[in-house]
Formats: sequence, C-alpha cells, structure tokens
Amino acid sequence: MPTFPGPLIGMVHLAALPGSPRAALRVEQIAKAAATEAKALEAAGFDAVLVENMHDLPYLRREVGPEIIAAMSACMLCVRAAVRIPVGVQILAGANRAAIAVANACGGAFIRAEGFHLASVADEGLMEEADAGPLLRFRRAIGAERVLVAADVMKKHSSHAITRDLDLHEHVKTAEFMGADAERAMHAVLQAEGLRDAAVYLQITRGAPPMRSHLPPTGLQPTCFAYAVACGDLDSLREPGTIAVSVQPDQRWQRCEIKSISLMGAVLPMLEAASQQAEEAVLVRDGVLSEGSSSNILIVKNGVLATPPIDDDPSILHGTVREAALQAARDLGLQVQERRVHQDELRAADEVLVASSRRILASVTRIDDTPFGGGAPGPVACRLLDRMREDLRTQIAAAKAR
Repeated sequence: MPTFPGPLIGMVHLAALPGSPRAALRVEQIAKAAATEAKALEAAGFDAVLVENMHDLPYLRREVGPEIIAAMSACMLCVRAAVRIPVGVQILAGANRAAIAVANACGGAFIRAEGFHLASVADEGLMEEADAGPLLRFRRAIGAERVLVAADVMKKHSSHAITRDLDLHEHVKTAEFMGADAERAMHAVLQAEGLRDAAVYLQITRGAPPMRSHLPPTGLQPTCFAYAVACGDLDSLREPGTIAVSVQPDQRWQRCEIKSISLMGAVLPMLEAASQQAEEAVLVRDGVLSEGSSSNILIVKNGVLATPPIDDDPSILHGTVREAALQAARDLGLQVQERRVHQDELRAADEVLVASSRRILASVTRIDDTPFGGGAPGPVACRLLDRMREDLRTQIAAAKAR
C-alpha cells in the first residue's frame, strides 16, 4: 500500500442491521466482521476508521429507530476494542445526532455529518434544514464536545440544485461558519503525524467521477485532502530567507486566479528556472509582471511597496501571505500600490520580495545570472516579516482564547 503524508480514514461498511429491509445477520455476526475489517485497515496503515450502516437500504431521513442505534453501538464497541487507531461513526442518512450519541457512549473520536449546512435533495428525500444548529447544541447538552464533526462540504449522492448559485468555496465557508470542526480536524492531522510546529496543507477539489469525463457530472462528492510537515516555530522567523529567481514568460491560460491540481503551468517555468540554479520563476506576460510560479511578487522602490493586482486581466492567485504582507505594510505606515508592475522595474527596484505560504517572505538576491540586493535581506523585508510574525502571534493567541 502506498504511504500518504496525511491521515487516511478507512471505511467499515456494516452489513444490513436488524430492523432494516435487507437484514440477514445477527448483530454479533455483523460486529465481529466489522472488527475484522477494521483490524485489516489498521494493519494496512490507515490512521482511522469510520463505521457506517452502508447497507441499511433504503435509508431513512435524519431519524433512525432505537434498534439501529443499539446495533451501531454494539458494532462501535467491538471495533473500538479491536484497534488502537481512532474510530468514527456515520449513521445514514444524516442521522447526525444519533451518531453523536453513539460516538459519545462508545468512545468514538468523530462523526461524519451529512446535511450539516445548506439544503440538498437526495434519494431519501429533501434535507431542507441544516443540521448544524440542533447538532452542535445536542453535542454540548450531552457533554460530547470531544467528538469531532467532520462535515460533508456537499452531501454525497445528492442534487444541489437548491444551492446551485453557490460555488464550492462558498460551501466550504458556510460549513466553517456553521461550526464544522475544520480547525479541530487540523489538530487531528497534527496529532496523527506527531507534530507540534508544522505547516498544514488542506486541499478541497470538486471530486472524482466514476468514469473519466471532461464534463463533471452533478452531485459529485468533493475530495478533501490534508497533510502536515514539520517546520520551525514563530520564533524561527527572525529574518527573511534569500532566493534566486529567473524571469520566465507567462504562457499559462487566462484564469490564473484558479488554484488547480493541474500544475503544469507552474512546473514548466520552474524546470527552466532550476536549470539556471534559480529557486523560483518570476512570470512575465507582454512585459508586465504576473506572479511567481508558486508565489506572489512584491517590489520596493523609494519606500513604496508595489505588487500586481489580483483582479487584473489575466488575474492572479489570491495569495494569503501576499495579503498578510500588504496589511503589515499598511500597519507600518508604508505606501502600498496594487498596480501593474513592468518587467524593467524588477532590476530597478531597491528590494524584490517573494511571498508564499512555504517561504512566508524571502528577499531576492539574484535575478537570472545577475546578483541583486547586496546578497542579504533588505530593510523593508525585515520590517515586514517582524510585523507579520507578531500578527500571527496575535491570531494564534486569539484562536486559543476561543
């Protein structure tokens, strides 16, 4: 089995439980088979397992009977006793409060919640009410706040015509706003990797259809992927790094603001830059600076910080570190310009900065084969990084206080 940098959750699909139309086995038989399956997943390297009543077709909507809750509890206890990795539970369809109760009683670590936010139409009917409000109140009422809620961003096997005007980004923001445990899930990633100071990468894509198609079908379940890698703590960000860059033609398409898993437009200029012993490619289109292959570019001239606008034509990636650097500059009283930056301004600048989530802020010390900036971080870069570090420290303190 291949290894993955982030936690991998294996599904334990229970046989039809007594009380459902297709039931054929006793609860103890189902629980024993589930435990065997969970142990196999643990042995294969999975980081957690999720127990689900997959075969209780046709599904009930939101509510299940006591016979299902009892059987799910018996299976959960059997699986928990069989493995050492975290165990979660999902009760179909969208019976999230029952799942919270089972997880709380049986030592489950998390639930998977359908219909947590917004409305959808599924094979079991219309889920017209978001479950976030009742579910999180129920979790608090029974003292189950240790149980994480992993919310589907868009409910699987469903039509989302009711919310068709919302894109995937808005679905994610709504799930976070309604209280899905995105932040707590990130802590679970760190715990699984045994890390304290780390960079966490989260990627959510449209999802994979069962067959290859250039036209994505409706109702896809988004694919969520996260991993964490060790990095220094905030106190290690004392000075910007240095970086050599190579100016390359921007041959990408017009929608550069879209963060796509198809990275060829970034890979090709980076390959050329690497052949010139550079660590980043600065992309230029018609003599105008776009961005780096995996970063945003800022220049400093006579104390003024300038960077290409994100909404130019073509637009560029809305970098979060770029925004943090601009806010830090404004807080420091620097003049900030979001405007077109011409290629010849790069070499004429006092400082050129590279902003990215991996490097945070780095000072350019070579452009193509020409030394630049005296070979060391410039004064504006140092001031910006100091302010950005303190802003991060404040945000972390505020998050811990919540």
